[in-house]
Amino acid sequence: MNVRKKIRVFEINLGTTSKQEMDNYCKRFEDRKQWKNDNLIRLLHFHENSNSMMCADVSQATIIGEYYQMTLNSEAEQNFTQSFMFNESRLWLIAYQIVSACAYLEEKGMYHGELKTQTIYLDESENIKLIEHSFLPNHPDAYSKAFILDEFHLLPPEQLEELKQSIPATQKSGVKGDVFTLGLILLELAAQQSSSAYYNWQKKVVDLEQVKKMCDMLLCLGYSSIFQKLILQMIGEYEKRPTFVVIRDGLQKLEKDILGGIQFYKNHIKQERMNEANKKQFQTFGQKM
Repeated sequence: MNVRKKIRVFEINLGTTSKQEMDNYCKRFEDRKQWKNDNLIRLLHFHENSNSMMCADVSQATIIGEYYQMTLNSEAEQNFTQSFMFNESRLWLIAYQIVSACAYLEEKGMYHGELKTQTIYLDESENIKLIEHSFLPNHPDAYSKAFILDEFHLLPPEQLEELKQSIPATQKSGVKGDVFTLGLILLELAAQQSSSAYYNWQKKVVDLEQVKKMCDMLLCLGYSSIFQKLILQMIGEYEKRPTFVVIRDGLQKLEKDILGGIQFYKNHIKQERMNEANKKQFQTFGQKM
């Protein structure tokens, strides 16, 4: 007997009086429905309704997709409350799954656009689920929100510089911006130090020296040097910073170990620093995310 798995869904309705706009919706969402990546939220159903209102023909597009309530922020707060550090195997899986989804977007000429722990969703098995900022037409990315609303986001240095110059839309790679942000998120989860601490938002600057010092502290907390190097690559200079496709290809040789939870990184952990870290585990990092 097959038991059908129950899933929660969201429903969004988009209305328009333009036939061309509705045709664009149909093409857009029918294409999105065909996407296949385990770490991207699925669009399950799309249909169009038409009716007449106030002497005008109004069309409505209904979009139904997977809904997830839990986020990576929920997991991080639970760990903090219980004084647990993230296991490195878990962090490698988080990184791998986010990179997988974002590389898929990159190959389609797209990017996530608003990575933060609150927008990284988890299914019931704690697998990553992402939805790109452009899922809905004309939805702003993090840079646009920062420009229009002066809203804080984990933007990379090159985009902060654009904000200071009042450039309304970033001319820099959205993919590389997301890579930088993911590096900060992984550092935040490992060190339990909010990434906002590195920013002076009023001046639109991020203190990369402090970020790198915190990366150095990861070894003292018992994390491996290869995990540290992954983060350092992600937060590197714009021109040298890898894209998600490059990172995904580099992680392929570790895929089985990461998915299997195998501690392939153990030989890259400095034991004496790990022992010291066990004593000081939560004396240094007490700021809640």
